[in-house]
Amino acid sequence: MASLAIFSVVAPQLQQQLSFWRRLPLAKFLSTTNINYLAKRKPKDAMVSSGQMLLRSNMNLMQFANEIKIDPESLCRKLQELDDTNQFTLETILSKDLQELILMEYDIQIDEMSPATSSASLAQDDASSLVPRPPVVTIMGHIDHGKTTLLDKLRHTAVAAGEAGGITQHIGAFLVNMADGKVITFLDTPGHAAFASMRARGANVTDVVVLVIAADDGFKPQTLESLKYAKLAGVPIIVAINKIDKKAAAINKVKLECLQNGLQLEEYGGDIQAIEISALKGLNLDNLIEAILLHGEMANLKADPKSTVKGVVIESKVDKGLGNLSTILIQRGTLRKGQFLVSGSTFAKVRLLLNHAGKQVKEALPSHPVQVAGWRNLPEVGDDVIQTDSEVASRDLIAVRNLILKKRKEDANTAIVRVRREQEEALKGKNQQDISNTSDNQTEVPKLDVVLKGDVTGSVEAVTEAIQSFKSDDIKIKIIESGVGPITESDVELADSFKGIVLGFNVKPTKESKQLAKKLETYIYSSNIIYNILEVIKKELLAKLPLVTMEDYVGEASVLQIFNIDISNRKTMQVAGCRILDGALKRNAKFRITRKDNIIYEGTADSLKHMKDDVDMVKKGQECGISFGNACTVQENDRITCFTTREVEQTIDWDF
Repeated sequence: MASLAIFSVVAPQLQQQLSFWRRLPLAKFLSTTNINYLAKRKPKDAMVSSGQMLLRSNMNLMQFANEIKIDPESLCRKLQELDDTNQFTLETILSKDLQELILMEYDIQIDEMSPATSSASLAQDDASSLVPRPPVVTIMGHIDHGKTTLLDKLRHTAVAAGEAGGITQHIGAFLVNMADGKVITFLDTPGHAAFASMRARGANVTDVVVLVIAADDGFKPQTLESLKYAKLAGVPIIVAINKIDKKAAAINKVKLECLQNGLQLEEYGGDIQAIEISALKGLNLDNLIEAILLHGEMANLKADPKSTVKGVVIESKVDKGLGNLSTILIQRGTLRKGQFLVSGSTFAKVRLLLNHAGKQVKEALPSHPVQVAGWRNLPEVGDDVIQTDSEVASRDLIAVRNLILKKRKEDANTAIVRVRREQEEALKGKNQQDISNTSDNQTEVPKLDVVLKGDVTGSVEAVTEAIQSFKSDDIKIKIIESGVGPITESDVELADSFKGIVLGFNVKPTKESKQLAKKLETYIYSSNIIYNILEVIKKELLAKLPLVTMEDYVGEASVLQIFNIDISNRKTMQVAGCRILDGALKRNAKFRITRKDNIIYEGTADSLKHMKDDVDMVKKGQECGISFGNACTVQENDRITCFTTREVEQTIDWDF
């Protein structure tokens, strides 16, 4: 039976435990493909040499590497070897084909379960039922190049004015009705560096990418990154040269930069349109809309509104009044109230449908973004959404998924234990003292523990990836817990147990959590601007690092002659007769004596005399007598360097 095919990947004992499922009507929505790949080579950095992997769409490179227990940097290098025509980073979204290629390279068995194996994912669209659907357009570009202002003008709203720091913080999904009755769905992606994964996801669910470039600013880092994601997604690109009304606008320079970065514009014999616009003043927006609609017509975009629902999660958050709320882009079918949905390991009975303005709607058609209330748990951003027939069917599907995930996790853990044992065996032949020293050094590295809360899963993911971009051998950051929702008492208690801090992005602490934090002296910081949060983390890291000693040069002297002066009890004291070559010698400073480039002493002086008088300082060109007691024996031609020390905070090299 098709309903039992999936159990071929589950351990026999699990099959016995699930024998009662033979009586359930699973055949109509359960199916799996168990594909075995064998690789000729096994990279040394692979921690899972053989196991199972559940494919998921919209996973970035870092997430995928963590899933298969492989060092992300090593995986990035491996992908670059396999495909040197594209540039891969830790934020690159991996296609299904690319995931399968990686698994083949690392000899990992996969279970093709994404999109979810149900009637929705297996259903074939009826050609006679296909109807035109609106194009889905992703607006991408660098910070403050006018992406949201462009959408504001198209929607006749003012979103940009209300954004934190004037910068988009989430993917915004909007349905825009044109004057001629046509409809376009826009996705507005964040432009700053921390939200790379959001831009990648936006490019992967779109039909057309509008790359907004400010005429007075040109190509910037996130412009190049957005262009890379658009190319990887294989979707048409329209260049919108914005802010042409500014005096500093250099339109021809921007067009030249387009050519230099592989965008062959129409006016130079290519096939990419460049539309010159002013989003603020509404100049030439009709030309941009016309270009978008033309691309949609040429692509012959169609979907079956009568089919079972399929979509993708754009955002997820916890709403005070509505509970778990997700924004879904419908790709097929018509979503209505009362239907059952499955996404990842959670499901929903649709309780409420809201459009981007927060107004209730009865249904959502293909290419329409809609907010869905009724989820048991928050679905993961980027996961597929499919329709099931009932709550029982939803729970059964999730149970099967969880069993496979559990089995895969057990296999992965077994492989990790095996690798660790091999590493321990390899260490047995080494000097045990070295091992002990290594362990001691590791425990001495300071660490900042963080509890992270955000308003939506995309924000939490973005802040997490920004934090993970910090690399240092001197101090570490560990996110001990992250989630969506306000900062609660349990968050404060958890942070206190680790002597860590609590960070909130676009969320506030509850009254009770504030009181508890004050009592436990646990630091809470909330902001709706990501850079402020990263700055706070940087300050906390600096506070945990020990101070470093800095030297300030005072002066240098050369030893001309040695005098042995009699003192009481038949003892003599060595005095070095010196000439000050540079700066000065100070009595209360520190001294370093160098002989033939070798340091023979570093410390303080017992006495400093000029002529016969005790002095505090001797300046350049003067001669003096200096004694270091019995601490060292000075010789002629030795060099004496005078310096002072001070303790200063360390610096952290972290660009975000």
